[in-house]
Amino acid sequence: MEEAATDVVVSDSVRANGTDLMLGVDATAYDVSVAEVEKGGVSTGTEIRVISTPDSCGPNYYPEGDQLDTPGPLRLYLFKNDQGTFQTLSPFDGVEPAA
Repeated sequence: MEEAATDVVVSDSVRANGTDLMLGVDATAYDVSVAEVEKGGVSTGTEIRVISTPDSCGPNYYPEGDQLDTPGPLRLYLFKNDQGTFQTLSPFDGVEPAA
Protein backbone atom coordinates (compact mmCIF):
# COMPACT_ATOMS: atom_id res chain seq x y z
CA MET A 1 0.00 0.00 0.00
CA GLU A 2 2.86 2.38 0.74
CA GLU A 3 3.83 2.62 -2.93
CA ALA A 4 0.34 3.83 -3.90
CA ALA A 5 0.10 6.41 -1.10
CA THR A 6 1.42 9.96 -1.28
CA ASP A 7 1.29 10.20 2.51
CA VAL A 8 1.56 7.61 5.28
CA VAL A 9 0.76 8.72 8.82
CA VAL A 10 0.15 7.13 12.21
CA SER A 11 -2.67 8.49 14.34
CA ASP A 12 -3.97 7.63 17.78
CA SER A 13 -6.95 9.98 17.42
CA VAL A 14 -9.48 9.58 14.62
CA ARG A 15 -12.84 11.32 15.09
CA ALA A 16 -15.80 11.27 12.70
CA ASN A 17 -16.75 14.79 11.61
CA GLY A 18 -19.57 14.92 9.08
CA THR A 19 -19.47 13.95 5.43
CA ASP A 20 -17.97 15.13 2.15
CA LEU A 21 -19.22 14.42 -1.35
CA MET A 22 -17.06 11.78 -3.04
CA LEU A 23 -17.88 9.62 -6.04
CA GLY A 24 -21.36 11.13 -6.03
CA VAL A 25 -22.21 10.01 -2.47
CA ASP A 26 -21.87 11.39 1.05
CA ALA A 27 -18.68 9.79 2.36
CA THR A 28 -17.74 9.87 6.05
CA ALA A 29 -15.11 12.46 6.96
CA TYR A 30 -12.71 12.28 9.89
CA ASP A 31 -10.44 14.62 11.80
CA VAL A 32 -7.13 12.82 12.22
CA SER A 33 -4.39 13.87 14.63
CA VAL A 34 -1.00 13.06 13.12
CA ALA A 35 1.27 11.42 15.70
CA GLU A 36 3.95 10.23 13.26
CA VAL A 37 4.76 10.81 9.59
CA GLU A 38 6.28 7.93 7.64
CA LYS A 39 5.89 9.41 4.15
CA GLY A 40 4.75 12.70 2.66
CA GLY A 41 4.57 16.35 3.57
CA VAL A 42 2.21 16.28 6.54
CA SER A 43 3.64 17.63 9.80
CA THR A 44 3.66 15.66 13.04
CA GLY A 45 1.30 17.17 15.59
CA THR A 46 -1.13 18.58 13.03
CA GLU A 47 -4.74 17.61 12.39
CA ILE A 48 -5.84 16.67 8.89
CA ARG A 49 -9.24 15.93 7.37
CA VAL A 50 -9.51 12.47 5.80
CA ILE A 51 -12.38 11.08 3.76
CA SER A 52 -13.05 7.37 4.05
CA THR A 53 -13.34 6.32 0.41
CA PRO A 54 -16.80 4.80 -0.15
CA ASP A 55 -17.79 1.89 -2.38
CA SER A 56 -20.26 3.80 -4.53
CA CYS A 57 -21.26 0.76 -6.59
CA GLY A 58 -23.90 -0.55 -4.17
CA PRO A 59 -26.45 0.61 -1.64
CA ASN A 60 -24.05 0.19 1.30
CA TYR A 61 -21.10 2.57 0.90
CA TYR A 62 -19.03 0.62 3.44
CA PRO A 63 -20.04 -3.03 2.92
CA GLU A 64 -17.28 -4.39 5.17
CA GLY A 65 -17.60 -1.49 7.62
CA ASP A 66 -15.92 1.88 7.51
CA GLN A 67 -12.22 1.13 7.83
CA LEU A 68 -11.57 4.43 9.65
CA ASP A 69 -14.19 3.61 12.27
CA THR A 70 -11.64 1.48 14.12
CA PRO A 71 -9.93 1.91 17.49
CA GLY A 72 -6.38 3.22 17.15
CA PRO A 73 -3.60 3.69 16.83
CA LEU A 74 -3.90 3.42 13.06
CA ARG A 75 -1.51 3.66 10.12
CA LEU A 76 -3.20 5.50 7.26
CA TYR A 77 -2.17 5.25 3.62
CA LEU A 78 -3.51 8.37 1.93
CA PHE A 79 -3.53 10.48 -1.19
CA LYS A 80 -4.98 13.90 -1.92
CA ASN A 81 -8.04 14.02 -4.15
CA ASP A 82 -8.76 16.71 -6.77
CA GLN A 83 -10.19 18.99 -4.06
CA GLY A 84 -6.99 18.77 -2.00
CA THR A 85 -8.52 16.60 0.73
CA PHE A 86 -6.85 13.43 1.95
CA GLN A 87 -8.65 10.16 1.33
CA THR A 88 -7.96 6.48 1.93
CA LEU A 89 -6.64 4.48 -1.04
CA SER A 90 -9.90 2.58 -1.62
CA PRO A 91 -12.98 1.41 0.30
CA PHE A 92 -10.95 -1.63 1.37
CA ASP A 93 -7.31 -0.45 1.52
CA GLY A 94 -5.59 2.37 3.29
CA VAL A 95 -5.95 1.64 7.00
CA GLU A 96 -4.19 -0.86 9.23
CA PRO A 97 -3.43 -1.12 12.94
CA ALA A 98 -0.19 0.63 13.85
CA ALA A 99 2.18 -1.75 15.59
